[in-house]
Amino acid sequence: MTHLDRYAAAVEHERAVRDGAFLPVAETVAGFLVVPMSLRQFLVLRALRSPCLEYDQPVSLADAAGFLWLLNPDYSLKPRKRRKFLRVCRWIDLEYTVNAIREYVRETFQDRPPRQDGNSKQFFSDGCSICAMLAREYGWPEDDILDLPLKRLFQYLNECAAMNAARAGHNALLGNPSDKVLSEHLRELNAGRTHAQN
Repeated sequence: MTHLDRYAAAVEHERAVRDGAFLPVAETVAGFLVVPMSLRQFLVLRALRSPCLEYDQPVSLADAAGFLWLLNPDYSLKPRKRRKFLRVCRWIDLEYTVNAIREYVRETFQDRPPRQDGNSKQFFSDGCSICAMLAREYGWPEDDILDLPLKRLFQYLNECAAMNAARAGHNALLGNPSDKVLSEHLRELNAGRTHAQN
């Protein structure tokens, strides 16, 4: 497959993920039914320091099972329901499940807006920032924003950034995962030209 074919496939996949976020389609992770991750669920996972949110951290069976339970459509605080679900998770193929979780997380965060300077002081949480922005832009209540799937929420944030930048007379700094494929292609073209010139 050429770089251009890979780029076209990556663009098509981005569009499918974006469009799918607005459709009532069930998602699965390694055969487990899951709901689209909401801002509220992300904040819970981050507070728990779930390694499932990181690509380079080892994930234990308990980590994977906890992640799948939080995102299960039948999630409940009732201990009996949780224990029943966790008993099923004892038999999962951990490597296969972790790879599926990472793909789910990657797709969930594909449109996450660029991060601000991590060295600057913070005076409010990401949850506050996101809720405030979407409440200002659209007038939505906090609970609706917290329960909005991240795949949709990030698209709304990017749309806000694009519109606000356009009002100010410049372009918003946005990107796509497919940009990486295009960059690799351009690097190889430039390397080939440099080699030919030498």
